[in-house]
Amino acid sequence: MNADTAYLFRHALLREAAYQLQMPADRARLHGLAFAAMEASAGGRAPEPPPLRMGEEVRMAAHASDPFAGEMAERAQRAQTADGADGPSLLAACRLYLRRAAEHADRHFLNGASAGLWERLSEVLEGDGRSESLCRAASANRNAGKVRAAWRCLRRARDVDREAGQRRREAFVLSNLAVLCRDTDRPRRAEALLRSALAIHREEGDRRAEAISLGRLANVHGDSGRYDEAERGFGEAIALLRAEGDRGHLATTLGNLARLLFLVGRGAEAEHLLEEALALHRNLGDRRFEGIVLSSLGDLYRQTGRTDEAGRVFAARRGDRARPFCARSETRRS
Repeated sequence: MNADTAYLFRHALLREAAYQLQMPADRARLHGLAFAAMEASAGGRAPEPPPLRMGEEVRMAAHASDPFAGEMAERAQRAQTADGADGPSLLAACRLYLRRAAEHADRHFLNGASAGLWERLSEVLEGDGRSESLCRAASANRNAGKVRAAWRCLRRARDVDREAGQRRREAFVLSNLAVLCRDTDRPRRAEALLRSALAIHREEGDRRAEAISLGRLANVHGDSGRYDEAERGFGEAIALLRAEGDRGHLATTLGNLARLLFLVGRGAEAEHLLEEALALHRNLGDRRFEGIVLSSLGDLYRQTGRTDEAGRVFAARRGDRARPFCARSETRRS
């Protein structure tokens, strides 16, 4: 028999039975050995990522362990009950590799896997990191179209923040819950949540977060035909974002205001805003939102009879699917 296949199990139940025959301490010790071997094969311990903070998405440098970091985290977690195991060190390793596995899934748009990994990470973290992990799980679930799962994660994050008295984080979560309500056509609930969030932002003096929630509230007003209120809200949000220097949310808000202005027949102003948004996204290197703005700009050219310009813009997207100019506005994670 080939050595590579000597220990292959032909049925999952047989494998599980063999696993359960091992004494718990022996199983934990073997998990520890497997974890150590996997870590060594990847060149040693991966670098620690920056702390999880509200709304901050700092990209980690890739590591050889990233593709199988989730399995490494599970091995480290199961090894903690072994005789002589260094529990704190293994817990730290579990947290490290769960985080790396979750971010690896995010980079490869594996939304289902990402959501599960962020939730698992929230169970072994405390404080702000726990709430932020749940928020990222919610974001992944939303991207996967799992709105109920996203709602559940955000409500858990809200409860964590309320229990800890973290008012700023609670407002951040309320604002993201409002985005889900808007996604599911519950504008009144979305508006109520955003007004609650805005009250906390202003109480805490968090101007950047206030601007983001103002822009989201303007989107809700625009959806319901309250165009004057929406324009005023976008204007306030843009002024605050310029003052705070938040170019990412500024670019997104400019694009959303452009959609509103084009809808009410102010195409020239909309075009100017889209050009500014495009320049900002390019400067930030944000290819996803650059593509969205290019699509909007191309559709504006097409609808105003400039077909040659529209063709050039759509060609620049290199085959990406164009979305209609007046489609639902975009929301960046705050």
